[in-house]
Amino acid sequence: SRGVRFVFIGDYIENDEITIDDAEFTYYDAHGERVNVPIVFEKCQLSDGTWGYWWEDKEFKIPPAVSSNLAPRARAEKESQRSFGIRYTPNGNKRKFLDLCVFAMPLSNPQEGSCYWRVWAHYPSKLEYVEDMNASAREMTQLYGAPLMLIDPKDYDLD
Repeated sequence: SRGVRFVFIGDYIENDEITIDDAEFTYYDAHGERVNVPIVFEKCQLSDGTWGYWWEDKEFKIPPAVSSNLAPRARAEKESQRSFGIRYTPNGNKRKFLDLCVFAMPLSNPQEGSCYWRVWAHYPSKLEYVEDMNASAREMTQLYGAPLMLIDPKDYDLD
């Protein structure tokens, strides 16, 4: 299909507590070269009344899914070649950075084809994410000797 949309949602948007800056849409072209296209997210009010930051490319050709019949290494390589996404810098209220949530959706099937990302999505809570990341950082420091930065839970809204 053609066309993709990215939408950030969250209560940090309405009063511009966080902005999305230095954003790029990134994908691989037919020659396997990474393409980085600068993009700008627009603030908009969504149909349910909430606020979002929105960007779309109506002409982007969404690559077909990779066959699950491929060997694991070949499948991983093809998935990497067909991947696309965004890069961005959040600015503003650091306390709300863990609230960032972005949806990617094909324009032809936004309800069923969409997916989302937030840093703590695979954890029951933001606090459990922070605790796990800090435990991993401590373990890596013990194994390799180089101190890693810990996340201070007092720096973020963990509700």
